[in-house]
Amino acid sequence: MATITGQSKAQNFSETCRNISLQGKYLSAVCMTSMKCTPGIESPCICDFLGMNCRIGRPTAIDLNQGISNLAGALKFKGTNFSTTCSNLHLEVKSGYEVAMTGSVTLHAKCKTGGLLSLDIPAALDLNTGLSNNKGVLLFDQ
Repeated sequence: MATITGQSKAQNFSETCRNISLQGKYLSAVCMTSMKCTPGIESPCICDFLGMNCRIGRPTAIDLNQGISNLAGALKFKGTNFSTTCSNLHLEVKSGYEVAMTGSVTLHAKCKTGGLLSLDIPAALDLNTGLSNNKGVLLFDQ
């Protein structure tokens, strides 16, 4: 299971977050905190795949513009303001049941290539490779 302790390279936030959605440039989810819970008693209570590790969930959101850029039509972590040159933003979320137990969250967009003949081309970025859950808060990895 992905860590929820705030390590700088934790990644795989989708292993400890549920109800992942995109509103414009904002990614939101309910993510596990470090506080244990009992399903059916505390709410929201999020459990791992086996139902053995259950934690209180916290609603959280992050502005993807603060850590993603458009580099010649490709979405990249370690930059900012991708949404100024990208449109048609949407997520593809697959649970661990669908993707060998790890799950995936992919941001899709049409992004400008830049230059004199700037074209809008399809771009995608696996958000699990650059976002982490830090005790119920979504953060960009360092």
